[in-house]
Amino acid sequence: MIESKEGIIKICNFYISEWHLTMMLLPYIKENINNNIITTFLEKNIEENVNILLSKINFKEEIKEKIKKINWKENRELNDINTSNLINSAKNKLIIISGSMGYVNKINEKLMQKNLKNVKIVNCYKVDKNNKNIKDVLINHDKILNTSGEKEISEVFGENKKSRKAL
Repeated sequence: MIESKEGIIKICNFYISEWHLTMMLLPYIKENINNNIITTFLEKNIEENVNILLSKINFKEEIKEKIKKINWKENRELNDINTSNLINSAKNKLIIISGSMGYVNKINEKLMQKNLKNVKIVNCYKVDKNNKNIKDVLINHDKILNTSGEKEISEVFGENKKSRKAL
């Protein structure tokens, strides 16, 4: 994976199912939706999961409507979005990428070729497909997102980035 560029924070997330992913993402998005442009690149469609969970959780209706406007459908390619909106916007950007290791890496490589600033990239990896690569993933990310929110990796694993390289 390409090293993070200035102005880009990379966050990793590990999930066991699309339901688990959706349950972790919704509270995080709720906290970030008013101050960020949110873009998704999803290998699998989670739109139905999002709609079902939104109907059951206690978010303000205006937040629910903003969340529903995010594209939760599958197979978004970088050339399918308005990259100028991501590049030129004065707002912070939150980019959520979910899928196989190859899919996540491909989208990350394309994003690193853009002149992005003020960006958080949340790379979501399904554990059963990437459990052998978790240490490598951690080394290449600045933070981790789990059910309790965005955390420093050392808060979750009790080690610093340099010691992860030695693992």
